[in-house]
Amino acid sequence: MKKIKKILMALAICSVSFIAVGCSSKSDNDNNNNNNNNNNNNTNNNQKKENTISAEELSNKILEASKAVKSTKVKVQSKVKSDIFGKGATCNSEIESTISLEPLVVKLEGKTTIVGQKSSGYNMYFNEEDMYFQSSFDKKWYKIKDGNFKNVFGKQKDVGNLATIPELIKDVEKNISIVEEGSNYVVTYSGKDETAKQVLEKASLSIQPTLAKSFENMTLENYEVKYIIDKTTFYPVDCEIKIKATVKQEQGSVSFDSEMKLTYSDINKVEPIKIPDEVKNAPEMK
Repeated sequence: MKKIKKILMALAICSVSFIAVGCSSKSDNDNNNNNNNNNNNNTNNNQKKENTISAEELSNKILEASKAVKSTKVKVQSKVKSDIFGKGATCNSEIESTISLEPLVVKLEGKTTIVGQKSSGYNMYFNEEDMYFQSSFDKKWYKIKDGNFKNVFGKQKDVGNLATIPELIKDVEKNISIVEEGSNYVVTYSGKDETAKQVLEKASLSIQPTLAKSFENMTLENYEVKYIIDKTTFYPVDCEIKIKATVKQEQGSVSFDSEMKLTYSDINKVEPIKIPDEVKNAPEMK
């Protein structure tokens, strides 16, 4: 049990660094293959057209499209380099989530590696009230009680919320670049000033209010966001986020440098997810 709790703690640490993502990426299943084709087309067709759509119009189109999303899959790949009071660590994660919104059920499969340690595989289920966790260590399912782990991972169920994208675009519309590339819009933003910090803080605290104290003592060194948006469906095709920051505390400084990429597929094509009885009847983790 102690080893499983250590695994959960490692996962929580890795999650905190990209908890403020507020981004999604996606493709309609009919567009799933098209997204791959779009990427290929973008490689072969380097013609770019700038300012073909305003930030306001694009954000409104994405918001309207997001209202029709009932299910999706999302793959997340992340790398986090951290230095905690002088002790460095690198955490690599691969997570694949399957999300059905009516009713809300999330199935999550992932693998996390802290460099220098053995990889940890895990499976999770979420619904509105409950969270379940299975470690590769003992293959047993456990119900997660209220607490820090649940607070951190509970927000994973919001990963399919595309409405966060237009909100961010509006927040930084004066400083973003929108370029038309083939069948996509490419939206990019980069900053490290007070505005960038405020945008990151807003996204973070909406997900994890306990991070408020960290932002009081944070120096943001870099915040980059890139969205690939399908011009026809206004669904995100791809999303990349980079965050580099340092937080000063009484014990010393905590710094992290994170990169994350999200890719969505099978929008509105996911079958209703049922949590198995074996999982629902799992004992609570002590």
